[in-house]
Amino acid sequence: MAVNPRLWASLWPRDPRLHKPNHYLEMAQVAWDNRSQLPYAWRILSRGTCDGCALGTSGLTDWTLPGTHLCMVRLELLRLSTMGSLDPERLRDAAALGGLSSRELRELGRLPHPLLRRRGEPGFRAIPWNEAYDVAAGAIRAIDPQRLAVYLTSRGILNEHYYAAQKAARALGTPHVDNSARLCHAASTVAMKQMLGHGATTCSYRDLIGTDVVVLFGSNTANNQPVTMKYLYHARQRGTRVVVVNTYDEPGLRHYWVPSVPESALFGTRFADDWFAVHTGGDHAFLQGALRALEEQGGVDRGFVERHTLGFEDALSAARAASWELLERESGSSRGEMQRFAALLARARTGVLVWSMGLTQHAHGVATVKALLNVGLARGFVGREHCGLMPIRGHSGVQGGAEVGCAPIDETTRQRFEAVWGFPVPAGPGHTAAEMVAAAGRGELDVCRGRRPRRPRSRRSRCASTRTSCSPPRCWSTPRRRCWCCPPPPATSRRAVAARPPPSGASCSRPRCRGGGSAAPSPSGRCSARWRRGSAPSWRRRCAERLISRESLRFDQGERARFI
Repeated sequence: MAVNPRLWASLWPRDPRLHKPNHYLEMAQVAWDNRSQLPYAWRILSRGTCDGCALGTSGLTDWTLPGTHLCMVRLELLRLSTMGSLDPERLRDAAALGGLSSRELRELGRLPHPLLRRRGEPGFRAIPWNEAYDVAAGAIRAIDPQRLAVYLTSRGILNEHYYAAQKAARALGTPHVDNSARLCHAASTVAMKQMLGHGATTCSYRDLIGTDVVVLFGSNTANNQPVTMKYLYHARQRGTRVVVVNTYDEPGLRHYWVPSVPESALFGTRFADDWFAVHTGGDHAFLQGALRALEEQGGVDRGFVERHTLGFEDALSAARAASWELLERESGSSRGEMQRFAALLARARTGVLVWSMGLTQHAHGVATVKALLNVGLARGFVGREHCGLMPIRGHSGVQGGAEVGCAPIDETTRQRFEAVWGFPVPAGPGHTAAEMVAAAGRGELDVCRGRRPRRPRSRRSRCASTRTSCSPPRCWSTPRRRCWCCPPPPATSRRAVAARPPPSGASCSRPRCRGGGSAAPSPSGRCSARWRRGSAPSWRRRCAERLISRESLRFDQGERARFI
């Protein structure tokens, strides 16, 4: 790609006057921290997968964009795989660990054996794997399955792990299964399911490159999703306008140094063209004003709205019900700024609206996301190339976990699981993550198992048993397969588990699955069918792990989204 000085943050290489990340200094620090296992560290980077994102990273490339894929999140996690084993003797007295910080505890090393601490004992002792399995299984077997809960976080977990964990939990008889997405983008999931029929992004990162405008709401992408900046860099080179709606004019969104692009690494890149300031929590009023201004300026894509949506007039009436004075007071912005934002969207033929927890972490988070979706639907930014509505995530697989069933399920999904799996699936949606904590506090749970769970501090709920706690190491090695937490030699690359052949009557060509299926209209009249790629008769594609691709999604004839 040709050099573009027009977008440089400064004419001075690594301008000392500007605040910027020191990626290369941090890379040198990572190399120093891993100096005792440099060949092993290189094998992880060159042949392994990434614990930090879900872009299909394999070695130093990914499935999304050509070129090198290497971010600081992955490098910072590298030490977790290369560090040596801790000395189990350090854990024999748990009280001695109380004065250590989180960083110092991590630097003790990886667990070499399963460890067990029974009530009344001063610390942990190493036990064989068979005993660890017996302790955990015995505790689960001894209780009512309704008193068992399973919660998983996403860091380092593949979709296949999510699928196997939730299936095993339901086989044990518990409906209480959830994942960490509930704690960050629950508002997005609820709003998108109600309005679009599916609680996930409608586009790929590739759609950022070539779109007319990208709008970032409540998101400090440069710090929280730094790998996104490489895609925004290429979008900027193609003429994309970047707009930020946030309480703070983030320096990292004004200019950023992308380390994998030499031009940007030296001179930096200017990203945000516009910043619209709002109060904390004022995005809802700002978006209501934007929808109202879009209609006044003739910026609503009437053709799209009439063909593919329901309820637009009701949503517009709700926006008109609030006076401009009220919208200005609640949003922290002005009428002129809301109209300028609407005019900017109206001029854009394509656009991607991106949001994060600045919108969702409020009591009115669902309403705010609905207001954003209303604006996106009014402009027709769904179902077309270089268009999309993207709730941006921070961890790997955080979206995929919910899609493969690691979340509370409805009756339709429960019946489908029973038919596919061939064993009874417990009824009821089960507890969400927050409800698990509340239930544990009431003494209604005996076992809370998960991947680095946020364990409740109730005396009546303990991990693994009412009498014991078991902390096996994070390792999936077998005699024939070795994971990255095992020291060399020899090690094989940690790759995603290949999907099994699809069931009869279905087809699967991952990552884009085009299997058949059916989708009936919902009783409420809301959109029951979803966006999809290709011309198969339905959005319900059957593949072995129920993995759903959302790359360049399209509308089916007759499918409609709903304004709320």
